[in-house]
Amino acid sequence: MSNIPVGGLIRDQLEKRLEAEGYQCRTRQIAGRELQGAIASALTSAISLYLAAPSAERAAEAADLLKRAAAHQDIAWDEVETQQKSLLNEQGTYSDIILEAAGPRPAKA
Repeated sequence: MSNIPVGGLIRDQLEKRLEAEGYQCRTRQIAGRELQGAIASALTSAISLYLAAPSAERAAEAADLLKRAAAHQDIAWDEVETQQKSLLNEQGTYSDIILEAAGPRPAKA
């Protein structure tokens, strides 16, 4: 197996897969700030990989890590989806528009 993620957050089945391929693994449980940092690092990496080479698999990886990050902060994913719907209804969706300038309207003479 190439590109083994030593030192980073892993999926719970990776150790079994590596051992089945003849690797010897040593893992440890993490919690608290260490876990929060590991999730943030993994999410940042997943988003960077997606942006470098977009694919459904890489999008799914980033989405899975975002769900894990929310769960770690005691945010239920259904609440995230509710907020997403609320934002859509109140503010619309992201589109292909960039705001180039905004300012007060000139006073009418």
